[in-house]
Parts: sequence; structure tokens; C-alpha cells
Amino acid sequence: MVKQRQNWAIATFTVGLLILGNAIAQMPSPYPQITPSPTPSFTRQQQETIEQIVDERFEKSSRVNDRIQSTVNNNFGWAIGLLTALIAALGIMPIIIVVLVWLLRGSVIQQIVSETQKQIEKDIAQEVKAQLEFAVAQELSKQVQAFKQDLESLKSDFIHQLQNLSLSAQTEKDRIFHELSSITPSLIQTEFVSPEVQKKIQDLTQQLEALKVENLQLTLSAEDYVKQGDALYFEGRYSEAIESFNKAIALNPSLFAAWISKGKTLRKAKRYDEALSTNQAAIQLDPQNYWGWFGQGYTLTDLNRYEEALAAFDQAIALDPERHYSWRNRGYVLTKLHRYEEAFASLEKALAIDPTSSSTHSSKAYWYLTQGQTDLAIANLKKAIELNPRHQGWVRTNPDFDPIRADDRFQQLIQTDSQEKLPL
Repeated sequence: MVKQRQNWAIATFTVGLLILGNAIAQMPSPYPQITPSPTPSFTRQQQETIEQIVDERFEKSSRVNDRIQSTVNNNFGWAIGLLTALIAALGIMPIIIVVLVWLLRGSVIQQIVSETQKQIEKDIAQEVKAQLEFAVAQELSKQVQAFKQDLESLKSDFIHQLQNLSLSAQTEKDRIFHELSSITPSLIQTEFVSPEVQKKIQDLTQQLEALKVENLQLTLSAEDYVKQGDALYFEGRYSEAIESFNKAIALNPSLFAAWISKGKTLRKAKRYDEALSTNQAAIQLDPQNYWGWFGQGYTLTDLNRYEEALAAFDQAIALDPERHYSWRNRGYVLTKLHRYEEAFASLEKALAIDPTSSSTHSSKAYWYLTQGQTDLAIANLKKAIELNPRHQGWVRTNPDFDPIRADDRFQQLIQTDSQEKLPL
């Protein structure tokens, strides 16, 4: 009888388990199939960054465990209750059968819970990760867009400020060059400027240099560079002046004034061969211009090529006979060629045109010196220095006056020191 009861209990428990297993198998999934939300398109580097952020957030989140526990309780509570009822019904069974069934119950439930928990963890993890990934991607996209807008705004503001600064710098540049033009005579026509004018030129060139340093985008025209070169010449900054003229020529190769001013500055820098080539370029550019031929004659004189220099001065006089520069230099060249009568006539012609030319008086002093007329030579030198005190330094170093250098009267003329030099 006891054996029959045991068989009945086992059969009843087995049926119960089959019913439970069938119910669980037919039980719908607690979570529907998860379809990931569409995410924006990103580069591989951006996708890796998003996945890293999601993993960090997921690891720190307690939502997964809470949802797993809730799902297990909701879906297996009724099954556990059924098994408990079955066990209670078997209370009349022997203790050993109850223990075995209890152990079997625990093993089955644990296996089912474990497998289901793994599936739920996987499903929930995928869902949470997908949601986090989408949220992070959306946030990142918004931040990128906001950054682009901020960048465009900053760019627009910077360009606006730069334009204002550029306009202000151009206005200041125009003011400086206007003042330079008003006080700086044309280099190719001027023998000297007063110390006061030279000081003002120096102040303006310093202002211009400071403006260029503060505004690297400041633009100068070819004419601006010529005017800047003229100012640098009067300051004795010949190398910088030549560089300025070169920039003018690069911008406008047909700018005649740039070629002439460059040639004159090269002569002052004692770069005579370059000066000669520059003057020849100017003549080719405009063969009917007086200053091209005059500059050519002056450079040839520095090179002691007096016959060629005389031909150049004659050409300059033919183009413009009313300029005393050519007559004066023609007289000096003729003196070097020992054609004294023609030389004297040319010097007298130069003084008739401009009796205040200090260079013409010094050239006439040299002519008197070649004739042995020391008194008249000293008198003309004195006149030249009175007209232009800067002649003092030039006379002091000019080898033409070596024959009278020991003369007391000559020493008296050059005894006051002067730092100024004589240009053309």
C-alpha cells in the first residue's frame, strides 16, 4: 500500500512538472523583440567614443538588476506557488520523498531562473545600450552643431574686427604718406633738406614702421614704396631705401621714378655698377626723360668714365637745357678732361640758372684750384658752405681739394664738425 502511494506521488509530481514546463515554454517573452532606434551616421572614431561612454554609463547603472529581479518575480511567482501547492499536497508522503522532491524543485527552479535571467540580462543590456547609444549620439550631434555655430559666429566677429583694424590702419597710413609728401621733396630733384625737415621725416618713418609691425596685412602701393624710399634716403638709410624701391618696381615695373631714385641711392651706397644698370633700365623705359640721362652721366662720373659722362650730360641738356644740374656736372667733367674754357662756360651757365647752388660753387672752386688760383678757390668753397653747411663734411673728405688741405684758410672752413652728408 505504501509503495502504491509513493508511485502515485511521484507520478503526480511528474505531471505537475510537465504542466509547469509546458506553461513556461508557451509563456510569451516578457520583453518584445528590441528594434534599435536609428542613430546618426558617425566616423569610426566617433562611434568608438560613443560605445565607450555607453559602457561606462551601463556599468554604473542599477536599472538592469532592478528590471531583472522584477521580471523574475512577475513571471515565476505563479510557477513557484504551484509547485509549493503540490508539495503541500504531498505532505502525507514519507519524509524522504518530500526531501527529494524539494531538492528536485529547487534544482529545476534554479536552472530555469538562471537561464531566464541570462536571457533577460542580455535583452535588457542590448535595449539599454541601444537607448544610451542613441541618446549619446543625439547629444553629441547637438553639441557638434552648437560648436559649429559658435565657431562661425567667432569667425564672423574676427573678420569684422580685422576689417575695422585694417581700415583704421589704412587711414593712418594715408595720413603718414600725405605728410611725407608735403614735406619731402622729390629725391631726383633735390640736393638737400633742412635739419628740421629731416627730423620730421624721421618721425614719420618711425610711425610708419610701427604701424606696419602692428598691422601685418597693411598694403602699400608702388607709389607708397617710392615715397618711403625717398624718406629713408634722406635719413641716410640707403640699403632700406633700395629695398623699398625694389618693392615699388616689383609692383609696377614701368614706374620711372622708382628706377631713378633707386639708381641715385645705389650711387650714394657706392654700388656704381648696379647704379649704372639701373639708369640704363630707366633710359630704356623712357629715353626722352631728362633724369634718366642725368643719372647715367652722374654714375659714369663716379666711375671716372668722363667721356661717356659728358655725352650723357649733353643728351640731358638737349632734353632740358634749363636745369642747372647738367650744366654744373658737365663743367666738372670738362675740368677733369682738361677742357677748361668749356668747363668754365658750363659752370657760369649753371650759376646763371641757379646762383644759390652750393654744388656749383664747389665745382667752380675746384676749377680755380686747377688753374692755381687758390684765393678764388677758397672764396668759392666758403660761398658753398654758407649756402649749404652740409658741404663742410663733403669738402673735408673730397680728394679734389687735397692740394690746399694744409692751407690755414681751408682748415678754418672745415673746423666745425658736421655729421650731415651732401646728396646729389
